[in-house]
Amino acid sequence: MNFSRAQSGGPNQILGYGPGEILIGDNTYHGNLLVGPGVLVTDWGPTSVQELSSRDVLDWIRHEPQIVVLGTGSTQIFPGPEILFPLMEEQIGCEVMTTDA
Repeated sequence: MNFSRAQSGGPNQILGYGPGEILIGDNTYHGNLLVGPGVLVTDWGPTSVQELSSRDVLDWIRHEPQIVVLGTGSTQIFPGPEILFPLMEEQIGCEVMTTDA
């Protein structure tokens, strides 16, 4: 996996975060998002880590990420290994952190 400095103005670049909201480009979003360079799903999936299922993870995989960054709100909460197993099978990295991180 190669890391590079983000180009300003790239597609779906996250520009800011506040309690309950995320700024992407010129738009502020509230709620759960699935964000990638070529995808922005504004009404995505479960409302908590506890509701996350392996089906949701398969939705991530279909977008062919190299790594998944899972923001879990104000508290870092790790999903169970059975939930993240599809990522491991596909050799896709996963970082779990608070959303503001």
